[in-house]
Amino acid sequence: MAAQNLKDGTEAACLIELTNSKVPTRVPFVFENLIRKLLFIKSTKDLNESQTYKLFSKSMFISGLRCLLSYVILPLLAPILKFTTTLEPIFGIPIGLTAIIFDYLGIRRFWISDHRFKWLVSPIYLAVIVLVVILIIQDIASLAK
Repeated sequence: MAAQNLKDGTEAACLIELTNSKVPTRVPFVFENLIRKLLFIKSTKDLNESQTYKLFSKSMFISGLRCLLSYVILPLLAPILKFTTTLEPIFGIPIGLTAIIFDYLGIRRFWISDHRFKWLVSPIYLAVIVLVVILIIQDIASLAK
């Protein structure tokens, strides 16, 4: 990390340095290699940034569809169509698993491309994965009843 002098004369550590071209250069984080190993990433590549955002949008859409299905569509349709609550897990589990796969691929793509927002986006993905896992556990529990 680079040290920066503040107005009051003290030094503060900063996470970025400015090169001569005034483009921010990221200083590697301590846990970056560990995260790359967890995501099975061997090297970074220059990937199309629009593809990275497209995968992010797709994975968030699938996760949102899972929640919409569980909390809005099926509860409204159940009394109308008179089907049991066992139908929800039958749809919810595969959609949830698909959402988790896309979320994992999304995190991985941000890290492979060494995207500048990878540290910001990763916790969002992880939070969505945790919520979807909870829904899958609830679906499995309702099938087991």
